[in-house]
Amino acid sequence: MPDGCACFIVLLEYMKQFMLKAGHVENMIMIVNLQGVSVTTVPFALAQTVLKTLSTNYKCVSRSIFLVNAPQTFSLIWRSLYYFMDENTAKKVNVVSTNYCPTMLELIAPNQLEEQFGGQAKNKEMGEFWPPSLPDDDCGVGK
Repeated sequence: MPDGCACFIVLLEYMKQFMLKAGHVENMIMIVNLQGVSVTTVPFALAQTVLKTLSTNYKCVSRSIFLVNAPQTFSLIWRSLYYFMDENTAKKVNVVSTNYCPTMLELIAPNQLEEQFGGQAKNKEMGEFWPPSLPDDDCGVGK
């Protein structure tokens, strides 16, 4: 588990350094696709560590986290855990059982969101995930 958390921190630091733009893009919105994951295979300890890391070290950077394609049982578990978490952190997490959540389009410019999630950006294929990149330079600022 420490390796998984370390990889996540490297990803966040990379994004802070190369993708955030002061005055334009100052928050991260994360989409975690749980397609093919079952409740028995979800790494709950890693998820808890990641949420704690976000709320401790990236308090004002993380805007929202969308867990899409979540198994129904995961949604039930989340609703139970929600009340035991820090209120501000819990409000940032959206768990949905489909690959689309209308709130995503309220927060993300359609050209920045992949088609599979209801946006206009080309879906990334295997091998296109590192290094992280924006689909284009227009982040919808001021629109």
